[in-house]
Formats: sequence, C-alpha cells, structure tokens
Amino acid sequence: MLRKSIALIMSVCMLLSLCACGKSDNKKSNSKNSSDESNITDTYEDNPSFVTPEKDNAENTPTSVKPEDKLSKSCSMVLCSGTDGSDHYELVANQIDGYPDSTFEFGVIKNNQWLVPMGSDCPFIDEKGWWTYSQGTNQPRDFEYIGAGCFYYNWRYPYDPKILYKPETGVSVVVDRIYENPNSEYGKDKYSINDQAEIIIRLEDAENKFPLVYINMNTGERKTLPLNSYHIDTIGIISEGLFFATTDEIGEDPQHGFYDLNGNKVIDLSSYTITDLKVRKFTDGKYTFTAKNNSNVLFDITIDKTGKVLSQEKVES
Repeated sequence: MLRKSIALIMSVCMLLSLCACGKSDNKKSNSKNSSDESNITDTYEDNPSFVTPEKDNAENTPTSVKPEDKLSKSCSMVLCSGTDGSDHYELVANQIDGYPDSTFEFGVIKNNQWLVPMGSDCPFIDEKGWWTYSQGTNQPRDFEYIGAGCFYYNWRYPYDPKILYKPETGVSVVVDRIYENPNSEYGKDKYSINDQAEIIIRLEDAENKFPLVYINMNTGERKTLPLNSYHIDTIGIISEGLFFATTDEIGEDPQHGFYDLNGNKVIDLSSYTITDLKVRKFTDGKYTFTAKNNSNVLFDITIDKTGKVLSQEKVES
C-alpha cells in the first residue's frame, strides 16, 4: 500500500513539472513573436520606404498613365505646326458655317496649352471673319512655322502681301518678302531668322517703295535700312550684330559682304575669289570661308568682325 502511494505522489509531481515547462515555452514563444512584430514596426517607422512582404506586391504594382488628350483634336483644322527645342506649336482654326458666308476663328497652342485662345482678333482674320486678303474664295492659304516662335502667312502669289506674326508677343507685320536662309544646306532653318527673333525683311509700305527693314519680333523694334531691296539677292541670319548679304547690281558681278543693323557695310569680301561661303555668319567673333589664290590654290580664310585675317590654311586635296 505504501509503495502504491509513493508511486502516485511521484506521478503527480512529474505531471506538475511538465505543465510548468509547457507554460514557460509558451511564454518564450509569445515573447519572441512579440519581439519580431516590434522589430517590423520599428523598421517601418525608422524607414518609411520599408515594405513588408505581404504589402510588397500590392504597393509596387505599376499603374498605367493615360496620355493627355491633344487640344488640337477639338478644332476644325490644324493650319501648321512647328517645334523649337522642347516647345511645340500648333496653329488651329474653327470654321463656323453660316449663310451666305462661313466665318473663322483662330488660336495658337503651345505644348498642349492655349497660347492664344480661339477668337477672331488676330492678324490672319479680317473684320468680316474671313481670312485676310482672301478674295472670292474664303479659304486659308499657306502657313509656315519659321522658328523663334514665329509664323508666316504666305499668300502663294509672289506679289501679294504676306504676314509675319509672333503669337507670344503679339507682334505682326505685313511683308512683301522674307529671305530664305542661304545656309539651309547646313541646317534645317529655311528662313533667315535668328533665335532672338531678329530678321531682315522687305516691307510693303504705302508708297510701294519696298524698303529693307530690320525687325525684332520680340520687341516690335524696327529700322529701315539704307539699302536698295531691289538689288539684294540673299540675306543671311543676323549673328553677333552683323548679317551677310549679296547685292546683284545690273551689269556687275554679285558682291558679298557683312552689314551692321544700321545697314552699313562693315566687311567687303569682293577682293576674294570665294569658292565656298560656308555658314555666312560670325560665331565667337570669327567667320571662315574658302577662297582661291592667283594660282588656283584653295585656302580656308578666317576673319574677325572688322575683316582682319586671323588665319589662312591651305585646303589639302
């Protein structure tokens, strides 16, 4: 009997000991889980960019961006467009049909934002809502983007007036001719206008004298130059205050030279037998052209803005 009692007591003691160990392990496990969760929370608070594995897929899934609708799609017509660096321009119009005539309104979009809101107050629309200079047929003619934020309304026929316009400044001028860039083979610029919107034009004035005029399309400044526009064959881009021009008098050989913005000839190139005029403008105070000597040997001649020769290098064949 005594042996049975002792065995029973020992069994109870062992059972109590196992229960105590189990509770201790549970406490350690709970403590470890609590510590892990605390570490995750602390890591997120210290570094907000930290993403838990459960959230990673949801928060890092790329979202598609819908392309911005083009304003010009809502217009009746896009007359022309052009790009300067990161700036993109569109000339647009709406046709408003009525009887006996349809009328038009005009606008300019820059980088998909209205630069000139739709309206009829612009140099291309007359007081009747017709296209300026249109006769008989009320339809738009040829528009071109020529650079420096400027547009050219060309009435197709050589002796009809044309319009040069810069929407950002509101400067416009009726012209008889703007000169094509003689350096077009060296670049994409078709007309002789520089990045500062300076240009030499032949103006149509009230007396039909067609004077040669310097105009700044940013400021509206203009000067009449003392040059006979009938004898001007080519005009280059204004650069560093000078522009290249070729005069072609009847019975004389064409004469090349550089002029200042008052129309004074400051460099005469007629003493050179030039074979290649190259870019026809100064860069960093220098201009280089190719000429041949009396023995027909070619040289690259570099001059400064006074016409002084800085270097002459033989062109190797």
